Amino acid sequence: MGDKNNISETDATDLLVKTGHGILKAIYVQPGDRTWIIRDGTSAAGTAVMTVVANANNHFEAPYINHPMNSGIFIDNTVAGASGTIVLVFE
Repeated sequence: MGDKNNISETDATDLLVKTGHGILKAIYVQPGDRTWIIRDGTSAAGTAVMTVVANANNHFEAPYINHPMNSGIFIDNTVAGASGTIVLVFE
């Protein structure tokens, strides 16, 4: 098993998390009003893997994803609300 890494996205921008092969291990989201698409790739043109919504009433947790990513991990912020945090765990 490889080293675990994590990144927290707290603003309303898109974010290239990792280039190259990797494994998306888990996603955690704090309440807010943002929506993200997690993509396999290095830009918003990458293949959509999962859409994650942060709303005012929920904490989203997907701790056992283990999804292989072929060319990178990209967070595409599709609804740039005022709050909400996403944390990705990957290797």
